[in-house]
Amino acid sequence: MRKIRVNSVIFICAVCLYTHVSGQESKNFVRTGTGVEIDIRNSYSGIKKIRLEPVNDQIIHVTQISGPVFNTKPSLMAVWKKNTGQKFTVKEENGQVRLATGAVNVNVSLENGLISFHDDAGKLLLEQNQQMGAAMVPKVFNGESSYQITQLFNAADQEAYYGLGQHQQSMMNYRGRPGRPYSV
Repeated sequence: MRKIRVNSVIFICAVCLYTHVSGQESKNFVRTGTGVEIDIRNSYSGIKKIRLEPVNDQIIHVTQISGPVFNTKPSLMAVWKKNTGQKFTVKEENGQVRLATGAVNVNVSLENGLISFHDDAGKLLLEQNQQMGAAMVPKVFNGESSYQITQLFNAADQEAYYGLGQHQQSMMNYRGRPGRPYSV
């Protein structure tokens, strides 16, 4: 009789523990007032979180960090009014988080953080290269801690790259040519 009671208690505790653990769904993203913040599970690139913020129907501001918390200081590089009232939806399916506006869908892989952009009909517009997506490698420049950032995208055959300070190199189109944009 005692053995049955002990086994019953163990069984009940196991069921309660399983119910408690399985009921705690791990949330892979957090919807904010201006967009979505996504945790990346197995980042081989150093990127731990990605934030997507729709500026309008066709422009999505993408921020990636290697730590747990986004910087709250305003950017000196980009100025735009947040909380523009842009409507968007966020959902998780098939191991991806999708942010959708009326014109653009952005998919972020929860497994590795690779990003792809699609139009509203589902046609691929731009995607990161799966062999070498993005990387944030800690570096020291002029005695200050920083990051060396690498991002590669799969481009369509007819695409061209303009506006990269190309006149310094006497080139108009950087397509197919190595180039390093510098920020001073």
